Amino acid sequence: MVIEIDSKYEEKKATIVGIMPRLPEHSKQSVFGKVRMFSIGLDSVLSQIEGHDVYIVDENNYKGPIDADGLPDYYELGNRRHAIISMIYGGMSILAPRLYSIAKENQKRGIVTVAGGKHVENMPLEALASGVDIVVHGEGEKAAQEISSAIIRYGKVVEGYKKNLEQILGISFLREDGEYRFTGEREPMTVEELDGLKDPNMKLIKYMNKKWTTIPVTWGRGCNYACEFCTVNGKHRAGGAEKVIRQIDASIKLGYHNFFITDDHVAQNSDKAIEMFTALGDYIKKTKKKISVIVQSRTELAENEELKKAMKYGGVNTICIGYESPIDEELRAMHKGITVKKMVERSRELSKDFYIHGMFIFGYPTFKDSEYKSNLTLEERAKRYEQFFRDAKITTVQVFKAIPLVGSELRKRLDKEGRLIPLDKVGWDKYDGAFLPYDPTPEGINAHELQDIPIKLMERRYSGNALGKILNYGRWIDWTANTLGFPVTFGSSYVKNFVRNLNEKKRVFKGKFMTGKDVFYEPLQKTWKVFKKNWRTTFFNTMGGGIIRKWKSIYRKGDYKPLLSRMYQRKEEQDKRTITKDYIALK
Repeated sequence: MVIEIDSKYEEKKATIVGIMPRLPEHSKQSVFGKVRMFSIGLDSVLSQIEGHDVYIVDENNYKGPIDADGLPDYYELGNRRHAIISMIYGGMSILAPRLYSIAKENQKRGIVTVAGGKHVENMPLEALASGVDIVVHGEGEKAAQEISSAIIRYGKVVEGYKKNLEQILGISFLREDGEYRFTGEREPMTVEELDGLKDPNMKLIKYMNKKWTTIPVTWGRGCNYACEFCTVNGKHRAGGAEKVIRQIDASIKLGYHNFFITDDHVAQNSDKAIEMFTALGDYIKKTKKKISVIVQSRTELAENEELKKAMKYGGVNTICIGYESPIDEELRAMHKGITVKKMVERSRELSKDFYIHGMFIFGYPTFKDSEYKSNLTLEERAKRYEQFFRDAKITTVQVFKAIPLVGSELRKRLDKEGRLIPLDKVGWDKYDGAFLPYDPTPEGINAHELQDIPIKLMERRYSGNALGKILNYGRWIDWTANTLGFPVTFGSSYVKNFVRNLNEKKRVFKGKFMTGKDVFYEPLQKTWKVFKKNWRTTFFNTMGGGIIRKWKSIYRKGDYKPLLSRMYQRKEEQDKRTITKDYIALK
């Protein structure tokens, strides 16, 4: 639905700014936080708006006028390009405090503030009480066009514009009388509608500090699975390959070659995925462009040989997999629909062709009515994780604590049992998986251990054990071995691969003519692949160790650890008093 413009008005351009709020400092200390990549959702939404001056500020990659706190100076930016609407990304809970700060500041200046994303759509009343004028629920591309049409006349905000919002589906706002209004669900876009959207235009992002390290690419949306801890839902819808290739081609022309396809599970529709990656491979072959592609998937991919082949052909070298846990009871509780044994088998198969980044949830919570519970101690669970890392041949790992995301079934269950830590104690900025935002003690779990073990798992993975951290600080021994020992180890590895390859070829060719490529080049390729992987592993271990040291430094200086101690000390004292009262009552 688009608001009609009265013909007596000569429509003038207005300025609309999109804002990606800055991440908390502690949230930047992760693998994903170190990757400079913009919000493809915000960019896609702003790219659909026509007839107005539109630009985006990404506070995580910003070099422009700043205020006394070192944050973007929106007053100065407003003097340069006076915006009358600001559209702010609110997909992650950790962004909420900064989002609301921006919204309040803009609202004071008379700018209409619009926010969308999983957090605000599940917490609309919170958002509307915190400086946001309009909350967008669900997909925002069409809603953003309709909102701008409803608000803007002759380059200015229409007085009493909220009456015009009543006809727009999928939004909520406070009426002039303060009454909350939700206009109703908007149907998810069809595949044809998704294909009909304009491609995200990264040129809209202004005041950049550095080039992006990785470019996000949008293809499909939704997820066919129903994991308890997740908020991504709705049937998966994926369009044609042309959209992916257009985005990649436009980015290559700007000098980028590393890409991340943003689907939560890229292999959900295997036939379409094969078609898309094959087309992408054809594009690479035709243009002779060298690109690197990262995707997210489940381990089921390992059993689809045609899809794996298409992905390799299409430039995919890394797969991010949410294993979540190496404990069967926890996998059942999460509704993952898979066993640990099957994950290991599939993961080992995938590791032959791809680098694997494994994502895990440590100490997954259980409830009074949970059908599946693990009786392992936290230390016993930690050993299971370390064994799984080795058995599954995972290249890099990231271990979180469970995040009770707004809108997830997990949050509802924790809330029902009164186990969510109040936001005035542990705020939204701590909802990044590095902090414990719920009470695990009803399960008999020590909160301090649960808080500390995941970071220790990653520290041991990237920096080695206690002695290794000291003797091999920064992985200098590994770097030295890879550098000085390269000629010897490369030569010996090549000889082994050459002999093995020659024996295999003899069995295949059975006396027929063999080319030099068959005999000499193939073992060279295999040997180089192994060494390339070793160098890459050393690099990521070094980087990972540095990230964890920085995070621990920020954590020690922060207020969370003493807060956790005080909170559980009070809880223990309260429990003791309760036990004493019960004992006296029984007497």
